[in-house]
Amino acid sequence: MDKTKKVPVRGRTCGEVFYTFPDSNLVRTFNFGETQYIDFEELEKLSFMPGGMYMIRNSLIVAPEALEELGITDVQPEYFYTEKEVEELLENGTLDQLEDTLNFAPKGVIDLIIQLSVKNKLYDTRKRKMIFEKTGFNIDGALEIEKVMEEESAEETAEAAPARKAEPIKAVTPDRKTAAPKYKVVDKK
Repeated sequence: MDKTKKVPVRGRTCGEVFYTFPDSNLVRTFNFGETQYIDFEELEKLSFMPGGMYMIRNSLIVAPEALEELGITDVQPEYFYTEKEVEELLENGTLDQLEDTLNFAPKGVIDLIIQLSVKNKLYDTRKRKMIFEKTGFNIDGALEIEKVMEEESAEETAEAAPARKAEPIKAVTPDRKTAAPKYKVVDKK
């Protein structure tokens, strides 16, 4: 592959992913869902850095031809899952599809499954149980904690806003005369 060829690279994880090269001033940052087109040479340099291959496999989504050129040939279909595919899996996918995803997907996809399960309040209890068995993350517990925190926040808001106990005082203002004065101004010169 031509080293100057632009390769699409997408940020997979919910946080920020960044890397820097010690021999240059380049700092590359990927936010969740952000796609950047970078030279293949930069991707190749990243693969040689400590943690670079982990980042490519788990925290970024890289075009298939670039992965092959980097020698990553054991890529499962779940590697390319974005938020859209994970939401579809959680809402309409089968239990077997979810299990395969939890068994073969990179860590970034599994983290996304957990995050979206809580965010979208996954209703399928069988899927919740499977996620707990495979990852150890208890979605039921997370949703319960979220519910308690929302209730406490609502209570604090209600407590913070004081209620009126009495009617405010109305100041009595004397009647003012707005007519011109009835005396004559004398100019002494």
